[in-house]
Amino acid sequence: RAAERMVRHFEVKRKLFGDGLLTTRITLKDLTKEEQRLFAKGGSTQLLPARDAANRMVLFAMEKDHQKVFPKKNAERVTARLIWYYLMALIEDDHESQIHGVVYIAYALGFTPTFTAVDRAVWWNACR
Repeated sequence: RAAERMVRHFEVKRKLFGDGLLTTRITLKDLTKEEQRLFAKGGSTQLLPARDAANRMVLFAMEKDHQKVFPKKNAERVTARLIWYYLMALIEDDHESQIHGVVYIAYALGFTPTFTAVDRAVWWNACR
């Protein structure tokens, strides 16, 4: 099962960032200028100072008008790349989070879930 997860990890990484970055740590420089702008603008996500009862890292996001900020074109890919970068930057050197996982809590102001295939795919691919 662990081997399957590792394979899936690298398959998703290849899909998002290509073969050239498959074996390297993804950095902010690896994101496009537009993705870097969105990452800087979306600074509403914070790492809470304490872990939860299961020793998981806790991320809290106060998202206002999220759908207005992100581009309509390639929204799934852009969002997935940003989520990947952010999560990997947090857990790559944090052994506890690699074992216990991460909790993501979002308080989405002005957000109406559409439950489209794109919405589901972004979160499913980022979280599995």
